[in-house]
Amino acid sequence: MSGNELKEFLPIKNKENGSLGKLKVANLNGVFNNGTASLIQLLETFSSVNAIYLRGNYFNDTFSTQDQLHVSSKIEELVLDRSSLNNNILQSIGALASLKILSLSGCGLSGTLPTQGWCDLRKFEVLDLSENALKGTLPSCLANLSSLHYLDISGNQFVGKGVSTALANLTLLRFISLSRNLFEVPSIFISFANHSHLKVLSSNQNKLVEEPTIPTWVPKFQLKAFRLSNCTTKELHTEIPKFLYYQNNLSIIDLSYNNFGGKVPFWLLENNTRMEAFLIK
Repeated sequence: MSGNELKEFLPIKNKENGSLGKLKVANLNGVFNNGTASLIQLLETFSSVNAIYLRGNYFNDTFSTQDQLHVSSKIEELVLDRSSLNNNILQSIGALASLKILSLSGCGLSGTLPTQGWCDLRKFEVLDLSENALKGTLPSCLANLSSLHYLDISGNQFVGKGVSTALANLTLLRFISLSRNLFEVPSIFISFANHSHLKVLSSNQNKLVEEPTIPTWVPKFQLKAFRLSNCTTKELHTEIPKFLYYQNNLSIIDLSYNNFGGKVPFWLLENNTRMEAFLIK
């Protein structure tokens, strides 16, 4: 039904025993554009599907903290990119106990992340909160999402330096993007010291600070791609992150447009023989 414009949505009764009980995927991208549909009603109506795609919609829910889903849901994938929402959606979806994939990219979320609802969804594997206006530190309850292997929080205003307990406990992460935030790099990278599954780390356009000389940490991961470009810094001739000395499987590295000093680190090429892209302008 993508690409149509429905004027009204009427909840369907007896959905478990009817035709909706056999439906596995609902694609409703760009269907509700006039603000007459309720996201909560939609999720309750389609609670028997495995995946529901609702990109580019406009819903009439105000999502007060009292708005909760009261349904035993089978939904495993919920995609709401570029839909108009507010932060309380993260509290309201706490009932979606089967949810593994949640994408809220470009939904106009702002302020700090709530600590209730979404943090109880222990089956999360993929979480995309990119391109919003979220700010503050990452809540400690993020550590509850121990099954996460993909996390994208780029394009927000999050802050942090040194070890983040929330990130340090997500040891199954394979992909993380911290780009376009206010994190202090490379100091926050120590949060990933024990992430042996990590393959992609993107942290462009953050705050570049001088890395402490001690203690030196040795990562358990071997990255395939590392991006650290266009970072702001007040330091002169900052050194490249020390953990790179222990990497030997990189195929992509971007260190361009920073204020790194010293000699060109050709040892990165020598240590990483599979290198395909080496950017250090």
